[in-house]
Amino acid sequence: MADILDWTGADTQKLNMDTYEDKADEMAARLREETGAGKLPFLTMPYVAELKEQLAEIKEFLKTFDHMLLLGIGGSALGARALQQAFFPQQDQPGHTGPSLWIADNVDAYALEAYLAKLPPENTVVVTVSKSGGTIETVGQYFILKEWMQRHLGDGWSEHMLLVTDEKQGFLRGEANKFNIQTLPVPDNLGGRYSVLSAVGLIPALFLGMDIDALLAGALEIATPLTDPGLTGEELSKHSSFQLATWGAALMDKGFE
Repeated sequence: MADILDWTGADTQKLNMDTYEDKADEMAARLREETGAGKLPFLTMPYVAELKEQLAEIKEFLKTFDHMLLLGIGGSALGARALQQAFFPQQDQPGHTGPSLWIADNVDAYALEAYLAKLPPENTVVVTVSKSGGTIETVGQYFILKEWMQRHLGDGWSEHMLLVTDEKQGFLRGEANKFNIQTLPVPDNLGGRYSVLSAVGLIPALFLGMDIDALLAGALEIATPLTDPGLTGEELSKHSSFQLATWGAALMDKGFE
């Protein structure tokens, strides 16, 4: 069964969407320009083939753990949380016995101490996510978890760590090189809020057993028309993403924010 966009209850007849629909030609031209210049990697996803290979290499490694503790803030954590709640909701229900993803997305000492008190270090992998490799809140958490792992696991602590960061620079890249910690890169020009279909979101998805190939295939099916060098305003106006955007903008004009 094909996915459909159900507009029942959207009250489109009460909204002035024409203002935005009339901009379809302008928006199509901008998409052609920016995708052609490599500015929108969350749409073109040029990194997908290499990422699939990298994820395949760590799949068995991730299966050796029962718990994943993700350190990251903002876009470094929200994508993983959205995927878990959408496609692995059983974790949030009573009696769950499968893999468990825990997300430390702030510097609340009480919450972090609770994780350290209850998680078994021998069955836990810590994934630290920072595109720059120097996000102060995340690096601060990393130091705490590094010391916790060293205290409990000794010389084997780094085998329970995974870093997602810049491929060449930053503090976390230095840690990876110094302690031989496994890493996966955050693609260039990919902002955190758009990073869910990179290693940032797909490592937790893979850990939870999601079909990441299907996720990527579905995303590409939607995104590919938007990256067509010949995209026209008429074609864009029929695309579900444009229709949702114009609806959302029209709602904001009505005071629904």
